[in-house]
Amino acid sequence: MEDPIQVQVTNGLFIGDAYIVLQSINGKISGLNIVDNMFKGEGRNLNPIVELDGNFTRIDQVVIERNNVRRMSLKSTVGKLTVAGNGTKWVADFSSVLIFPDKISNFQYSFYVRGVPTENVVHAVTDVSKNMVVVESNKVVNAVVSVEVDQSSMVEEINHL
Repeated sequence: MEDPIQVQVTNGLFIGDAYIVLQSINGKISGLNIVDNMFKGEGRNLNPIVELDGNFTRIDQVVIERNNVRRMSLKSTVGKLTVAGNGTKWVADFSSVLIFPDKISNFQYSFYVRGVPTENVVHAVTDVSKNMVVVESNKVVNAVVSVEVDQSSMVEEINHL
């Protein structure tokens, strides 16, 4: 699809490593929904279900989610990751899942400390770039950090991240 505007791809079955290519001619993509599809590959290359051909500079109202895959690589505009460990820094890397490079529009996170901390723990998101979210704390703790991200934005919405 070249510069897709108001396009819906839904309830489809893609077999034999078939996938969707989004080609940038003028760099704009708007009102694209690729949802509730099934993709089945041959398993040799683990091709992505959606691939970008060119650079999109104006992106709004794009939803790629709720698709399922077998022997292919899932791509989406939303992602959920959980990172656990003992330390002061947790990095949730969504680069293998998100379709657009370096474009997280919205995020939410939760911070769960395993066990009872001896002192109050202050935590915050310190970086959102390159499709990664970094959470840091002021104390070393054994924590589970869950992060949800979204690449969609409304028309003319300003991304503050």
